[in-house]
Amino acid sequence: MIAQEAYLTIDLHFSAYGDFKLQGGDFVTTVGTEGGAVIQEIQDRVKSYPGDWLIMPRRGCLMSDFAGEPNNAETHSEIESAIKTALSYDRFLVGNDFEVLVAPVSRSQIGIRLDLVSPIGSEYLRSTKTIKIIYDLDGDGPYIGRG
Repeated sequence: MIAQEAYLTIDLHFSAYGDFKLQGGDFVTTVGTEGGAVIQEIQDRVKSYPGDWLIMPRRGCLMSDFAGEPNNAETHSEIESAIKTALSYDRFLVGNDFEVLVAPVSRSQIGIRLDLVSPIGSEYLRSTKTIKIIYDLDGDGPYIGRG
């Protein structure tokens, strides 16, 4: 079950580069996007490194630690574990809320599929959502898209 936090119902919308999105001179929010704040929180956690957020020093994933590692089952398992830890250390998500699947897509790239599998509180997310991530073991990425 997702942590019952008010900030998960609405948030400022960020670009893929972490900048605030503006429209007509005003900030764009996640209002009107089902689960937008939850999905953005997941993306922020996966793209960040612990220590990046001063007020939440444990928030983030250790994805950059995998740069230069071999594209094999052991690395895939470690990436899966790092993502699960980043999403659940503070009970933001728990085990039955999501699934993480990791598989090679090329010599140096790994595809990560994160499925939000349960209706995570009707005010946040009413249906299954998929987030797709490509991580390049050569040190580029992660590149995140919504499914």
